[in-house]
Amino acid sequence: MLAKSFDQQLEAALKREISTREEGSKLLARYHSTRDALVKHVFRNIGAAEPTMTDHGYDHVRQVQANALRLVSDDGVVRPARDGIKPIELYCLGMMILLHDAGMIDGRLDHHKRVDKLYNKYVPDGPLLRHERSLIVMAARAHTGTTAGGSMDTLKSIGLDQHLDGQRIRLRELAAILRLADELAEGPTRTSSYSQESEFYPSDSKVYHEYSSAVSVFVDRPNGRITLTYDVEVRTSNNGSSHESKLQTLLDYIYHRILKTDKERRYTRQYSHFLRPLEFTEVSFRFHCRDELIEFEDLTPVTLPEPIMEDNSERPESFWKSRKHYEPKRLASQLLSKCKEHPAP
Repeated sequence: MLAKSFDQQLEAALKREISTREEGSKLLARYHSTRDALVKHVFRNIGAAEPTMTDHGYDHVRQVQANALRLVSDDGVVRPARDGIKPIELYCLGMMILLHDAGMIDGRLDHHKRVDKLYNKYVPDGPLLRHERSLIVMAARAHTGTTAGGSMDTLKSIGLDQHLDGQRIRLRELAAILRLADELAEGPTRTSSYSQESEFYPSDSKVYHEYSSAVSVFVDRPNGRITLTYDVEVRTSNNGSSHESKLQTLLDYIYHRILKTDKERRYTRQYSHFLRPLEFTEVSFRFHCRDELIEFEDLTPVTLPEPIMEDNSERPESFWKSRKHYEPKRLASQLLSKCKEHPAP
């Protein structure tokens, strides 16, 4: 049986467990109205505002929602539990996810600072819902950027416990879930293979789309891990010359994102008991040439369980230096050599 979507589970939770059906229906109607308005007026237009970025529209929202369900439950299904996520918290998380990137309709820069503007415009009676708005805005803003004082620790500034409609809200935990769910929302659905092949994306954006094409993310909460799997296509030109520098650039960026993702795992789990089971990040690579898998025995999976100190050891080149088989220049050269051994179709 397929797990139900975030929206389906939210609807069931609100109707089943909030004190009165009328109250649950009110919140559900507000969520649906906000979602429909953002889909119609915002999400479909973010691509026009930022055409070279990876997708930040409604598909991205649904990917973040799916990640959030996996982060708070072992199988992506939210069930009533003493210490589980409560219906009203699921509502707040849903609103936060809907709004966290909506500010990109006016450009990427400082988009998280425009959450209140979008809340006022697209949430029914938004300007009147001051208390709810303050909760949603504080938590959604914390998915990126810095605090008002310039600190990168955006979650610390959010109070441990808040309240909404007479119920306790673990707002800092919800903000941590959103932040990690957003970081993990990567994959081929965020880019267009046609646009990549047509050279639509400018040179300074290509690596981000290549990254999205290569990565697959899985939240494996029962086994305490986040898995990152990279399927990288190795390309050579028709005249046999290599694309070594491009491949090195992609590998460098992949290594950077692996450390960033693990850093977010370690950071967010400090602030949420839902995330504490995620004790390590596991990384594996597969390389392909002309639609065939390249045999490569040296690249064993990499596990990142240990804290990485805030010094030069966190630089990608430093971390991967001790794993000589992954050194970008060496690996790119080996991969291109193996690729040339594959006969052209």
